[in-house]
Amino acid sequence: MVCSISVVKAGEFRSILPILKPYASAITNTSGKALKPVARKKVANAVKQVIDAWNQNQLDDVLDDSFYDRSRLVDAMATDVPRDARLETLSIGDVQTLNSEVVDTPEGRMSRSTVMVSVKTQLTFNDSSKGYQRREGTNTYILTITEPAEDEDEH
Repeated sequence: MVCSISVVKAGEFRSILPILKPYASAITNTSGKALKPVARKKVANAVKQVIDAWNQNQLDDVLDDSFYDRSRLVDAMATDVPRDARLETLSIGDVQTLNSEVVDTPEGRMSRSTVMVSVKTQLTFNDSSKGYQRREGTNTYILTITEPAEDEDEH
């Protein structure tokens, strides 16, 4: 009987850094009810608020406290983004309501909806060595939109 043992030696493994995404529980409809879509105009206004905050270097004011690496992003905006950089919305694509709930606030009953929206943007800036630069990209934003709740007849 011949017995053979192979020895395998691994030199190095690359570490895999997963792309972070929101926790599933944060964007899951747990109410069991069909979700009412948020009006496209309200989503467009929310996107405009984010873009305006980016252009005014006030992104910290619109980011949720739970935004991953919030302070790192704000610091990078202050140090790595050219001062003359401008971000503009080229188009707003698909909008999907992920979660919606009615909450009582000092302002009254409010509907708080989490939506996912695809936005095509363009970044323009002047590079000292390459001149005028234009970069287009499509990003997915997850936004929380709060608006007065509509009265529902509950039977």
